[in-house]
Amino acid sequence: MRKLWKGLAVLVALVLLVRHGSELSRFVPVTVWMGLFAATLTYGISLLFPTEIPVYRRWGIAYLAYTGIAYLAAGIVGLLPHSGLIEYSMWDQGLISPYPLLGIIGQCISQFPCAISRAPYDTMPLARPSFFPVAVVVASTIMIIAAFMMAGKVELHTGCGSFR
Repeated sequence: MRKLWKGLAVLVALVLLVRHGSELSRFVPVTVWMGLFAATLTYGISLLFPTEIPVYRRWGIAYLAYTGIAYLAAGIVGLLPHSGLIEYSMWDQGLISPYPLLGIIGQCISQFPCAISRAPYDTMPLARPSFFPVAVVVASTIMIIAAFMMAGKVELHTGCGSFR
């Protein structure tokens, strides 16, 4: 029953953060608002896991699920037609783009020895490749599944909760 009340409190906090975010932005910086939103949502996700898991582990698994959900949203938006500015804004404002790493890997595969100085450094490609949003959706789905599998594979008979 306590989890239900905590879940309702998280829901109320999320509604207040989203609904009154513009008024809150006058008093606190955007990064603080984003941190509050991420922490609140991560705590809400951590309520889905058993209480026998230690708190630090529960928060870590919940943050993995939260990150997977954020990247899944960006990947799905990237799959929609005519969503270039929205997708770019999502990558530019809050998410770490994996595209620079993909540019370096592509440069190292095509050039030997690897010339990292000639690799393209863009947070988003100018010509939108279709593989990028698909790869993000697949990777984020794996992250979400892994988080819930990690929460399910915790042994509950030991004091600190070790993985099997």
